[in-house]
Amino acid sequence: MCTELCVRVCGVRGSVIAKIVGRNVIEHKMFVQHVPLWVKEELFNGKKLTDIINSRHENIKYLPGCVIPFNVVSPALSYPLANPDPNIKYLPGCVIPFNVVSQLPPSGIT
Repeated sequence: MCTELCVRVCGVRGSVIAKIVGRNVIEHKMFVQHVPLWVKEELFNGKKLTDIINSRHENIKYLPGCVIPFNVVSPALSYPLANPDPNIKYLPGCVIPFNVVSQLPPSGIT
C-alpha cells in the first residue's frame, strides 16, 4: 500500500513545500502520486484561490511564477485522506504562542 502525503499549509512556504513534495512523490513509487494541498479558501481577483491553483498549477497570490507540479491538487476541505498521519505542516512561529507549539504531536513534519 502506498502512503499518501498531504501539505497542510499554503502561502509562500506551503507552495514551495508542495512543489518539492509533488516532484518527489513522482520519483518515489512508495507514495500516492497525487498530493492534496489544503488551502484556506479565499478570493483573489474575484476567483477562488483553490480553483486558480488547480487550473494554473501556480499560487498566483503568494508565489507568482512558481509552477506547482500537475499532481498537486487543492481539494475541498472535506477531502478524506487515506492515511492522515503523514501530513506536512508548517506553522509560522510569529502567529502562534509557544505553549501551542509545545503541544503539537511530534509525528508531523514542521
